[in-house]
Order: sequence, then C-alpha cells, then structure tokens
Amino acid sequence: MAREREKIMLIGIGELGGIILEYMCRIPNICEIITADANPDWGFRKTNSAIEGASYMGLYPHIHFHPIDVLNIERTAELLRKINPTIICNGTTLQSWWVVNELPPEVNARIYKDRCGIGPWAAMHLALTSKLMKAVKMSGIDTYVINTSYPDVINPSLARVGMPPTVGVGNMDLAVPYIQKAASEILNAPMSNVGVELIAHHYHAYYWCRY
Repeated sequence: MAREREKIMLIGIGELGGIILEYMCRIPNICEIITADANPDWGFRKTNSAIEGASYMGLYPHIHFHPIDVLNIERTAELLRKINPTIICNGTTLQSWWVVNELPPEVNARIYKDRCGIGPWAAMHLALTSKLMKAVKMSGIDTYVINTSYPDVINPSLARVGMPPTVGVGNMDLAVPYIQKAASEILNAPMSNVGVELIAHHYHAYYWCRY
C-alpha cells in the first residue's frame, strides 16, 4: 500500500511506551506520530502531556491519539490499514516487568531468580504481541514492527509461526554505560571515546545491573 508520508505508530503508551513517546516527540523534524492505547483516557492524557512537554523545547510534532483494542484483531487490522504506518512500535503487555517482584520474597527466591526466571510470565507478553502481529498480517500493509515486549523470547517464538516482528529492543544497552564509565576511569579517557559492542541475553542485563 502506497503512503503519502512517513508515520510512526506507537501502540501501548504505558510506562515504557510513555518514555518512548517523550523521547520521540523531542526529535526535531520527526515524522507524524500516532499513539494508541486500550485506555482512551490515559492515552489521550499521555499524548497531550508529550505534546506539551515538547513545546517547552520549541518543538511541535504532529501527534494524535487513537483508542485501540489489540484483542480485537479485525478492528486492529482495519485501523492499521487506515493509518498505514511506516513503523509500528509495540509497547503492549498484560503484565508490567516489575509485577513479578511483588511476590513474597521467599516465593520469589524459590521460583523466580534461581529457577524459572521470567519464563512463566512470557505468555503475558506474548498474548497481545501475537494478536498485533496477526492484525499486521491481516491488514496487508508494508511496515516494520519494533517489539519492546520481552523480544528475547517473543520475537523468535512468533518467528516459528511466521509472524516475526522486525526487531526487538535491547535491554543489554542498560549495561553499556557501566562498562563505558569503568573503562574511561581505567584508561583515563572520556566516556564519549569508549565504544562498546555487546550481545547478551535479558537475564544478564537484569541481574548484572541489579546484583
């Protein structure tokens, strides 16, 4: 499907999606941004907040909000076809990353850290992402999908059934500043002169950064 102009569609503007939106709308001359969330009141407020925040920097990006129910694959496909975004950034999940830490400490220690990891919770991230990818396929649009919802597991899982997102986001980037800072101190060089190429699993980012 031909498009008249480039668009980025951000689906799910909760904690992570909201941060992504705040960063995107502060990029000078960024293309049109469409936000979408299952909670219309929250999504509308979050979008307005980002627009107003960008204005403090003299930036006025073209952003507007659409309510969306990713559980309804047909309606989502219809919306995607109508908007025809160049890039879709998926920030949806049924469970925020920090919820597992709400387990009682003794339970957390028994089943989480040294046993199952976040395996049992993978379905909470897979559910909405899989429906979104079905909607993308049904819509027939030519788009790139960036998945932020546990891509280490979700992307290869969806690839096995022919619905892979284009790329994920890297939690290991969280560890790069630690390496840069330590190296800059050891080498007596500015952090900006230290380049790091790092490939590792989400597990290493989580425990290295915390423990």
